[in-house]
Amino acid sequence: MSLSSPSRRNLMRSAAPVVGLLVAGLLVWQGSNAAFTATTTSPNNAWTAGTVALDNNSNAGNFAVTGAATFSVSNIKPGDTLTRCVTVRSTGSVAGGGRFYATNVTGALAPRINITVDSASATVTAGVSSVPANCTGIGTTTAVLPSTALGSLPASYLAAANSWTLTGTTGEARVYRITYDFVSTGNNVTDNTFQGTTAGATFNWEVQ
Repeated sequence: MSLSSPSRRNLMRSAAPVVGLLVAGLLVWQGSNAAFTATTTSPNNAWTAGTVALDNNSNAGNFAVTGAATFSVSNIKPGDTLTRCVTVRSTGSVAGGGRFYATNVTGALAPRINITVDSASATVTAGVSSVPANCTGIGTTTAVLPSTALGSLPASYLAAANSWTLTGTTGEARVYRITYDFVSTGNNVTDNTFQGTTAGATFNWEVQ
C-alpha cells in the first residue's frame, strides 16, 4: 500500500532531523580525523653492487689481469729446482676468500714436476710489489700447498683451500712463493724415459 502525499511529507519531515544529525556527525568525525595526522619517510633508497677484481705481476713485475708464465724453463733434469714469487693484488671492493689452483695441466713430464706454494703479506706502491720475483725480502710465510705433483694440484676454486682473506680494501695484496722441483724416480733407467718430454699448466688466483 502506498503512502499518500501528506503522509509521505510527514515522514520526510520527521526523518530530516535524523539525517541531518547523521550528516553533521560524519562531518565532525571527518574533520577530527583530518586534524590529527603524522608522516615520516625514508627517501632516496639506492643499491650499488660491489666488485671483485684481481691482477698479478707475473709479467716482468707489471700488474695485469692476464700475466705471463711464472716458469719458462728448458733443458731441465731430475733434481733441478727454481723458486719464483708472484704478487696478486685486489682492485675490487668486496671481501672474500682468495684461492690458488692450477688448470690446463698437460704433458708426460707433469707427474715429475712438483709444486710447493706458500704466501706472505705484500704491499704495492706505485705499481711495484714489495716482494720481487726472486722473493727477496719476503716476510713470514704461510703454507698454501705442500710439494705436490703438477697434475694433482687443486684444479678449481672449490677444490682449493683459502689462502688469502680479503677485507674488500682496494689495493690489498698477497705474494705467493712458488717452487718447482723436477723429482727423480730414483732410477736412472726410468728417469731416462722423461728425456725430451714436456709439462705445462696455468696458475690461477680467484676470489669469491
